[in-house]
Amino acid sequence: MPDSSTQLSELLVKKPQAKPITPRRSPTVLTSDSDEATVENCCRIAPRPVMMIRFRMCSGEFIALPYPMLKQARSDDADRSFELRFAGGDIHSVTVEGQNLWRLFDYVCHQRVIEISESDRTVAMNAADGDWVVTKLSYK
Repeated sequence: MPDSSTQLSELLVKKPQAKPITPRRSPTVLTSDSDEATVENCCRIAPRPVMMIRFRMCSGEFIALPYPMLKQARSDDADRSFELRFAGGDIHSVTVEGQNLWRLFDYVCHQRVIEISESDRTVAMNAADGDWVVTKLSYK
């Protein structure tokens, strides 16, 4: 059995420093170096994750919910609709319906959507092919 002085001297030997870990930026999460939000169709998208998401109905009513309370984002067909389930509070789920919503769903999953606005019929009818349009927002 080695004596304690040998073990102690082994512990005191200087070890090489590990390289520091440098964070990588994911292109899906951060696509712009600008700090300004962009407006895409019926939504405002931030270049970085945000704390709250607002839902604005055609009637003028709006609600804002914190992303940390978002416990599930689910969809059977992200092109047509998706549901956001929140923990606690009075509002437990928000359903977003429309067309070409898959990119919006992806932005929500990355916590970059600042606001989703419900479009009226004229916006939905005049939307270019491939643009996302939110035709209905509902919450319960």
